Amino acid sequence: MARLVVFSGGMAVVAVELGAVSRIGRAAGGAVQLADETVSDLHAVITRGADGRFTVEDRGSLNGTFVNGARVTKHMLGAGDALRLGAAECRFIEQAEAWELAPARNAYTPRHPHEGAGPAQPSRPDHESVPIHPFTPPDDGTR
Repeated sequence: MARLVVFSGGMAVVAVELGAVSRIGRAAGGAVQLADETVSDLHAVITRGADGRFTVEDRGSLNGTFVNGARVTKHMLGAGDALRLGAAECRFIEQAEAWELAPARNAYTPRHPHEGAGPAQPSRPDHESVPIHPFTPPDDGTR
């Protein structure tokens, strides 16, 4: 089960299970709604191919879609790829069992896939859209 983990303030705040077609943008109704003015209404789409692999495609956004720091128009995703849509930071996770919800901090934290019980549960399984608020990443000299 593949997920898109969305970060805010350096903390993972939500992981959204990706379907066959997952729309990402500022507009309501997509798989991931990012409440950030640097994100276009329909910023990008992640699709699952017949082979089960996922591809992200920028939908003509003004501020671009980046995978591992490189601007892309269409890119096949790999486990752990870092995505940036406008100023929104995300990570593509292929194995959901490597992430678990840490309720005390309301954030997803990595754990070794062989420790603990079973796969993580989605944080909001009954919701179609997940609003995410903007953040400014810390200036650590890497950008």
